[in-house]
Amino acid sequence: MTAIKNWIFGVIIACGILSLCYAVLPKGKFRTILRCSGGLVLLLALIQPLLQADRPELVRSYEDWRADLTMQSEAYQKSRGEELIALIAEKTAAYIEEKAMAMGVVCHAQVDCEDRDGVPFPAAVTFDIPYEKLLSELIEKELDISPENQNWQEVAA
Repeated sequence: MTAIKNWIFGVIIACGILSLCYAVLPKGKFRTILRCSGGLVLLLALIQPLLQADRPELVRSYEDWRADLTMQSEAYQKSRGEELIALIAEKTAAYIEEKAMAMGVVCHAQVDCEDRDGVPFPAAVTFDIPYEKLLSELIEKELDISPENQNWQEVAA
């Protein structure tokens, strides 16, 4: 914090001295020269922290920051992927239950998703009812879930 205060104080002092010099000098060549050199002095006062910076430390800080950002980005993408899988499974189960209800079948479906080229797709479904042929065919046709990936509750004999 002290470094920032010193830098701001230096810039203010440089501006004050240049303003005083502009006010004292008469118009002409010297004033033009003073404006040019004063601009350079003010520029140096502004970039002084960059000239005094420890460059290897800045590079290390940047690399640390970049690694942290990459880790956070990967964690975010993983979290979003898990949320997307849960949402697709939930919506697909609701769709199956709605279609079953339209057929007069009351059931509860649990859908499992698999990753296909970075996109989650419904891959398997588990029911709490015995096998229903029409519902099974509908799921295979509309959701591309094969009968082998449809799990039905066994009927007790």
